Amino acid sequence: MKLSTVYKLFLLASVPRLTHKNNRGVTLIELIVGVIIGGILIQLAYFAFSVNRGLYLKDAAKNNANQNLRTVFEVVGPTITQAGEGIGTDPKFPVIDIRPFPSGSDNSKIVIRQLKSSTKLRLCENIAAGAEVSEITVLKSAGAAGCDPVDDDGDNYPDDWARWKSYREINGGSVEIFIYDGNGVGESLTYTGEKIYDASGTAITGTPSTGQVASASIFVTPTTPINTSDYSAGGATQLLILEEQGYQLDQANNTLQAIVGGDVINLISDVGQFTVTATVRQDGA
Repeated sequence: MKLSTVYKLFLLASVPRLTHKNNRGVTLIELIVGVIIGGILIQLAYFAFSVNRGLYLKDAAKNNANQNLRTVFEVVGPTITQAGEGIGTDPKFPVIDIRPFPSGSDNSKIVIRQLKSSTKLRLCENIAAGAEVSEITVLKSAGAAGCDPVDDDGDNYPDDWARWKSYREINGGSVEIFIYDGNGVGESLTYTGEKIYDASGTAITGTPSTGQVASASIFVTPTTPINTSDYSAGGATQLLILEEQGYQLDQANNTLQAIVGGDVINLISDVGQFTVTATVRQDGA
């Protein structure tokens, strides 16, 4: 055997034997079946996502509504519990005023009142229903009972009148007050100033001399014309410095609003309805 022949045989023996593999591709039917199965899985996943998202949104809406309710009670509740504070035990005094807002709607506007100064002034001249007054006489010598000027501290100014003047000046120059007839009827006024007069009716400028003050008055701006009632001098009618806080629903924006000193403040959004009812309990009943 020649060397070249042996070499060739060696090379042939060294070559690994190749195995045959099935390289057949995916058929169209298999591809379609795979796409259908994949589509079903995607739809199931999307359905599960939609259900979970719907549950989440419902829970979020419920939590938001509950939070709004809690916020309403937290804001309005303490104010209601303070209604009538300092006013006294008169069961007819309108410490809480509830009325439809807007008129004729199912929503409510609630106004809550509490006393801010223990000093009360008397009415010393009659005010007829329908009158629009700008000045109210609160002290008058030889006038109705309880109207004589009293100066116990010796500064020549009527004591109660001077306390009101000081309160007004400390609190920005104008103060909300309430005129009350003693029988459940009253209305709000804005107290803006005051004046003292001598026996001739002349306004006193500067510090009065001893016994010079014969009458005193306060200046007011009615929020509405005084037309609720006749207010009688020397009777049960009183003037009180009150704080009024109100709450109402802005239906256009579903926002609960507070009214403090004539200013409207947006408090809570997403309030669908604000309806207030009051249950009055008297004589332990």
